[in-house]
Amino acid sequence: MTRSTHAHPHSLNQKSHLSAKESAQYLGISERSVRDRAYSREIPSFKMGRRLLFRRSDLDAYVDALVKSRA
Repeated sequence: MTRSTHAHPHSLNQKSHLSAKESAQYLGISERSVRDRAYSREIPSFKMGRRLLFRRSDLDAYVDALVKSRA
């Protein structure tokens, strides 16, 4: 049995740390946008080796802040 390299959208809600690609899927924006926002420190991130990772709780807080700023 081989493992899929693609994250199932429903499994993203159960992971505490997401890759840039998974974060893009989770937020509904492009991976480039996620990386740009991480590099500008708009979205908190950290590196593990060469991988850029995001805490799901930080992504949720980012979305909450966007919603509040537009209300």
